[in-house]
Amino acid sequence: MPCRVALSMRVIPSTDRHGRCDALEQDWHTFLRDCGIVALPVPNIGEPAVEWLDGIELDGVVLSGGNAICPETCGASGTLPNAFPERDLTEAALIRLARKRGIPLVGVCRGMLMLNVFFGGGLLQDLKTDVPGAGNHLYTVHPCNVTSPHIAEVLGAETLEVNSYHKQGVTQSELSPELRPFAACPAGVLEGIHHPELPFVGIQWHPERDNPAAAWDRQLFTRIFVHMEWE
Repeated sequence: MPCRVALSMRVIPSTDRHGRCDALEQDWHTFLRDCGIVALPVPNIGEPAVEWLDGIELDGVVLSGGNAICPETCGASGTLPNAFPERDLTEAALIRLARKRGIPLVGVCRGMLMLNVFFGGGLLQDLKTDVPGAGNHLYTVHPCNVTSPHIAEVLGAETLEVNSYHKQGVTQSELSPELRPFAACPAGVLEGIHHPELPFVGIQWHPERDNPAAAWDRQLFTRIFVHMEWE
């Protein structure tokens, strides 16, 4: 039986009526199927999302990409047009659920940033202006160095070419003291983080989309969720 993961969704404004909709890229189901994983999409309804998962046996949680994190969630001021508080509340509830059940969690792109913020880390709003030499991280591909020798050995790669679709980001200065980096781009923007005691991992790229590191991504997800191994 395939393992089952709770999968968060992005929020999009409705175009034909008042209100908002939850959405998920179809590529997620294809990618997870190839890893032997079935996704249970979770509605963005805040804490009640966890009640909806009561009684459902889960093998893990995936926080998907899309949407910015609300400034108030990370202690900043201002507003962003693509940020929705109900998603932040839902994903925080899913992180607490994974911690309570002791199951693996992978945060993808925005999900990695949410993981860092949840554990008390900071967040840069615009990498291009906030990190000298970072350049553009939107709609591009760039090299990524696996900085943990052990993880590089486990996954069989020291350098990856990864896709990139983010404007917000984290460097070592913003990293939560409870988390550790395992991958970074040459300018110092963190691309991979993990919790040293919990099976929680964050990656800044999108494994479900066209990605030069696709084989590495499948190995990563299979190792974490199917074989329940990380380090």
